[in-house]
Amino acid sequence: ILNGALDLIPSCHIEAVPVHRANYSVLVDWADVLVLGSPVIYRQPAPEILEYIHNIPDTLRSSLSSLRGAAFVTAAGAGGGQEMVIDSLNRELTSLGIQPLSFPDCRY
Repeated sequence: ILNGALDLIPSCHIEAVPVHRANYSVLVDWADVLVLGSPVIYRQPAPEILEYIHNIPDTLRSSLSSLRGAAFVTAAGAGGGQEMVIDSLNRELTSLGIQPLSFPDCRY
């Protein structure tokens, strides 16, 4: 994902951070976009990504509305619950005041 993004926009500064190392202040200090990624686990996002989102301090939540967002998932194959997990991650972004970007040519 990171290499693909850098190929498309080589002048951008992009950081791919595992959720267990993600720092909330980075979102407010320099991020313009928050992209959430998760494997599909029994048609649900990974518990770690949900825990990260739900534990964002209330004092930072209002600062996140200037961000844009996107979500992606990985799954074993078609019919693995990808659409449900993408929808779930997009709802989480929206609950933070982050407008999810739309990619009409995306295939589940």
